[in-house]
Amino acid sequence: MYKLVIRASILFLLPFSLYPLEKGRWEKREEGAAHLIKSTSIPSNPYSILDTSEKLPSEKTRLIGVLSGWTTIMSEGLEGSFPSGLWSAFDNDGYTNGEYYWDDTNYKSHSGAWSAWCAKGGANGLNPAFQNYPDNCRSWMEYGPFSLSDATNASLSFYFWNKSESGYDKLYWMASIDGTNYYGYSISGDYGDTWNARTFDLTNVPTLGNLCGKSQVWIAFIFESDSSVIYDKGAFIDDIVLQKYVPETGDAWDPTDDTASGATLILPTTSEQSHGPHTLSSTDNYDWYKLYMTAGITYNFNTIGGSGDNYGELYNGPGDGYTCVAYDDDSGGSSQFKFSYSAANTQYYYLRVRAYSVGSSWSGYLKYSYTGGTPPSAPSNLSATPISSTQINLSWSDNSNNETGFKIERKSGDGAYSQIATITANTTSYQNTGLTSNITYIYRIRAYNTDGDSAYSNEVSVTTEDTWDPADDTPSGATVLTP
Repeated sequence: MYKLVIRASILFLLPFSLYPLEKGRWEKREEGAAHLIKSTSIPSNPYSILDTSEKLPSEKTRLIGVLSGWTTIMSEGLEGSFPSGLWSAFDNDGYTNGEYYWDDTNYKSHSGAWSAWCAKGGANGLNPAFQNYPDNCRSWMEYGPFSLSDATNASLSFYFWNKSESGYDKLYWMASIDGTNYYGYSISGDYGDTWNARTFDLTNVPTLGNLCGKSQVWIAFIFESDSSVIYDKGAFIDDIVLQKYVPETGDAWDPTDDTASGATLILPTTSEQSHGPHTLSSTDNYDWYKLYMTAGITYNFNTIGGSGDNYGELYNGPGDGYTCVAYDDDSGGSSQFKFSYSAANTQYYYLRVRAYSVGSSWSGYLKYSYTGGTPPSAPSNLSATPISSTQINLSWSDNSNNETGFKIERKSGDGAYSQIATITANTTSYQNTGLTSNITYIYRIRAYNTDGDSAYSNEVSVTTEDTWDPADDTPSGATVLTP
């Protein structure tokens, strides 16, 4: 059977097949690890169809947190000229089954206006607005070579849209270290009318393993179809980001490591504190600090003394992607930084103090404090219940929402109070064990946080239960009964 397609005022008769939508033919499938070989004799093509549609004036990029050591090798949003730079696009079997390969299209996109479609380019390139992908497609888009010789981590992230025959017509994302043999993963089937995010870990590539340390690396997106059953548009790719992690000089600390080895933990208070002295140089040009910040509290940072120019940067925590939330250069005068930041969330934040530029030096002190904090409200309704001769249970009402915990104090008789325990925030009971029988104890508690202690709760007095040993004929400790 043939279908009639009108394209650029030229009539094309294109073969197609009609198949029932049987169960399982279109279901999405994770195909797992795969190996493909790039042809060594791909002909050049003087007849490639050029896309002359108007494009956006600037290339789009994905927002990436600015983190020490991570660099972007390539960010491709398909908004500019494509293919360009280290990109190439080709049909892996040349003209054998018609020439089709990846090219940019404004038919569908994850962001911006453009994406790459698997059959847009080539002498026989199609238009996804009117046509589906062809049979016998061997469409490649390849990037490289690039170097990971200095990297300790690397990844390729991207978004895809795919509707293809399940198990037969597949989208691949792959990597190579020789430019010929590619290893990676593939999917097929109907992934719905949505864009799907994927990250390809280049430290764990099937067969090849860790690519870090390799001087030449290639990545590729490939779409292949068999000789029958065309289902919908096939594959689109958008927002491709290739990154590597190269350790920098300075404190050896990965900000995604919550143990923060190499980072200095600082504890701001309402009184300004000082840390140092520090000396930064061309071989050790930054220091990291980790601190726990409370939402709504304003924190103040600045450097003083010494010589040289420095720069301060504050990063938020893992829940917000480790992005830079505040920075400064010279507001402190004499090439010193100074800034304040009101914490948006209660979490760990990370402060980097660095020499202004690579190769420069600085020496001096870091100053830090906070303003706007208040001690918690006092707990109330403290009550005590004797459970046995050695245990008393306490309970109270928690009237604050900013306490770090509670301090429990106890005395007996006319003695002085002593603190017997500290317990965590949002707790409203405590079991005091190991007591002496028939003794009266008096309790009080208060809440606390980094701004100070609350007022005390009410006092409560309670006596432990009496003890009697029926085997003791002298009955000391027994309760005297008067009939």
